[in-house]
Amino acid sequence: MSSVRVRIAPSPTGPLHLGTARTALFNFLFARHEGGTFILRLEDTDKARSTLGYERDILDGLHWLGMEWDEGPGVGDEPELGSYGPYRQMERLPRYAEAADLLVSRDLAYHCYCTPDELEAERKRHEAAGGSPRYSGRCAHLGAAERRAFEAEGRESVVRFRIPADRTIAFDDIVRGHVEIDTSVLGGDLVILRSDGTPLYHFSVAVDDAAMAISHVIRGEDHLSNTPKHILLFEALGAAVPRFAHLPLILNADRTKMSKRKSQTSVADYRAEGFIPEAFVNYLAFLGWSSGTEEEVLSLPELIGRFDLAAVNRAGASFSRERLEWLNGQWIRRLPADDLVERLGPFLAAELAAGRID
Repeated sequence: MSSVRVRIAPSPTGPLHLGTARTALFNFLFARHEGGTFILRLEDTDKARSTLGYERDILDGLHWLGMEWDEGPGVGDEPELGSYGPYRQMERLPRYAEAADLLVSRDLAYHCYCTPDELEAERKRHEAAGGSPRYSGRCAHLGAAERRAFEAEGRESVVRFRIPADRTIAFDDIVRGHVEIDTSVLGGDLVILRSDGTPLYHFSVAVDDAAMAISHVIRGEDHLSNTPKHILLFEALGAAVPRFAHLPLILNADRTKMSKRKSQTSVADYRAEGFIPEAFVNYLAFLGWSSGTEEEVLSLPELIGRFDLAAVNRAGASFSRERLEWLNGQWIRRLPADDLVERLGPFLAAELAAGRID
């Protein structure tokens, strides 16, 4: 059995994004190539923005693209898969509380009673002095009497993780190479648990990756600066630190960062326009990766057979709708006639219902 265990952990606060789909695909291809395990975990702790509709869109989109997970939440009435669940973070809140209590008991974390107004005033002082925002550590060494006094005032507390001030975190990224980041730029002690018991992203991802024995963390390069925080948390939790691979960002044709404000980023929108999954997967795979050959039309099994994380590029990958349309045409021409007719059926029905054809 391979020890490779990778995960995709989307937040159901919006539809399945191109970038999330590409990251999921690279995790899936790596797991299948290595004979490992591909895990889906839903980061649904943003109670204000998470919806079941977005969750269904993400799960349906991954299924449409052919990415079946080995472990993860069930769809509808189906049971979840795997023995490391639950795979929705809101069902894992007791685990985060237990991990936070463990860190507090070891004096690796502490309760912070600073109010939002106090933190905002502190931020402004740092900015006025020309410094970058960072927590001063004013609650880092409170005694029991001081904590009781704050609680008597009715103050609620968050839990902060102690970030060492004078350490360099070094790691060898599979894509980026050797990386070193000084902890002095991390903003001071890190909030890991809100007063309502929900975890912050950095804490939940470290706790869950440790608990689920994740071997490789494959994600976008926008998370590169977060990695030192996660390594420190893995160490504090007594967990093995996974290997990291930070993928290049997907860029617009003008080399600006792709965003939903400027670009069409929803996978469902492309699906609705008639792009087929074979072409879409084929195109996503080449956004930042090279097969090492001149071949451009590759099926999912062929991509699995050839995928190598070491062949992922460092430079940002430009999204070209024209190239996607070309690949879509190549794949449509390869479809058997009966299959093509079946796939055209929903589009024909929609045109008939809209009265655009007779």
